[in-house]
Amino acid sequence: MVSRSRAVERYELATFGRDPSELDLGDRELDEAEADLAVARGRIAHARFLVGGAEDPRELSAFERAVQL
Repeated sequence: MVSRSRAVERYELATFGRDPSELDLGDRELDEAEADLAVARGRIAHARFLVGGAEDPRELSAFERAVQL
């Protein structure tokens, strides 16, 4: 999973190191991290459903966001 410091490093390499390829790599890494978080949020929402029976409308949107990313 990408860290905030890795994103800052990509920014600095692109800006000060004049390596624009770092921007695409940074975007890809951030999308992967966001997708992982979205899946985790969907799982938590699903677990709440399994435990308490109350459906969380955010569950589906979390999984859809992960797929989109």
